[in-house]
Amino acid sequence: LASIPTTAWQAAMVNGTLWGVPQARPPAGSIMSTRGDLLSEKGIDKNQSPADGAELLALMEELTDRKEGVFAMGADPVSWLMSIILEMVDAPKGWLEEGGKFTNAIETENYKEAIVHTKEFWDAGVLHPNSFSDPGSNSTWWQGGVTQVYIQGFTNWLYFTQRQPQFDLGLIEIPLWDGGGAAPKHQSASAYGAYAAITQQDSTERVEEILRVLDYLAAPYGSEEYLRANYGVEGEHYNMEDGVPISTDRIVDDPRVLTYFGSQALADLTGPRDLVDLESEYLHRIMPTSKADPSIGLYSDTASSKGAAFNRKQIDVISEIIQGRRELSEFDDLVSEYQNGIGKKIKAELEEGFQQQG
Repeated sequence: LASIPTTAWQAAMVNGTLWGVPQARPPAGSIMSTRGDLLSEKGIDKNQSPADGAELLALMEELTDRKEGVFAMGADPVSWLMSIILEMVDAPKGWLEEGGKFTNAIETENYKEAIVHTKEFWDAGVLHPNSFSDPGSNSTWWQGGVTQVYIQGFTNWLYFTQRQPQFDLGLIEIPLWDGGGAAPKHQSASAYGAYAAITQQDSTERVEEILRVLDYLAAPYGSEEYLRANYGVEGEHYNMEDGVPISTDRIVDDPRVLTYFGSQALADLTGPRDLVDLESEYLHRIMPTSKADPSIGLYSDTASSKGAAFNRKQIDVISEIIQGRRELSEFDDLVSEYQNGIGKKIKAELEEGFQQQG
C-alpha cells in the first residue's frame, strides 16, 4: 500500500479520518484532443498552442463548416467546454480556501466571466447544435468525424492513441484567456471516487489477510505483482512486444477476466515510448502550477443531502444563459440564493472539517 500516492489517500478520508484504501488515478485533469487525420486534410497542424482565448475561438471557427455539418466540438458545453474556460480565466477548482475560510468558485468574478466566454463559443456556432439536447452523442460525433476536438480525461490520450491510431491524436495547449502563458490546470481526482473499505471482522488475522490482498493489488509499476494483477499470465493473457505487454484475444474479448477483483491499471500509464515521453513532458510542464480542490477529504452533510438539487439548478440556469434564454443577471440571483441558503451551511461544515483535519 506504500506505493499509493499520498494525495490519493485523501479520497478515502473524511475530515482527517481514513475509511478505506483508494485506487490511485493521475490527477492530470482534462485535455483538448484533436483529430490529426482530419486537421491535416485542412492543412492544419494537429498540435496547437493558441496565445489566448481569441485565438482558441478563431481555431474553433476554422475547424467548423456548418454547411457540411462539421463542427469543432460537441459535448455538453457547461460540463466540458466551460470547465476548460474556467481554467483559462484562472478560476478556483471547486473551492477557494484562504486562512481556513472557504469560498465557492461560483461566488468569484472569474466564474461569471467563464459563463460569458462559453456563450461566445456557442454564439459563434462552433459547437454542435445538439450539444445541449443530445450530449450523449459526443463520442459518436467525434469518432464519426462530425467534430474534430474532444475534451477528455488525460488517461484517454493513451487510450485513443493505442486503440484508434488512425485518428493521429493531437493536443491543444490551454492558454490564459487574456494571454500571458498557460492556464493553470484544474486537477482531477487523484483516486477513483469509490474506495475499498473493510467491514467489521471477527479477528485481526482476517483483517490482515484482506489487507495483504489489497497490498498485492497496489503493487507498484514494474513489479512482478503489478504485471500479474493488471495483465494476467504471460502467454495466456498477454505477450511482451518490445517491452510492452500486449493483451491476447482472450482479454480483448472479455476484459473482466482481470478486472473483476480490481487493479491499479490506471495509476500508471504504459505505452509506446514516444507517446509516454510526450505525456511526461506535458505533465512536467502543467502540474507544478495546477490547482487542486481544497474541499477534497472534507465532509459536508448539507452538500451530501441538498447539494445535488442545487447543482442541477445551477447547470440549468447556466445552460439557459449560454443559449440566450436567460439574462446573465439571473446567475447573480442564483449565487445570492446559494449564499443565503445551503451555501452558508456547507461553508461552515467544510471549515469545521478543515480545522479537524489540521
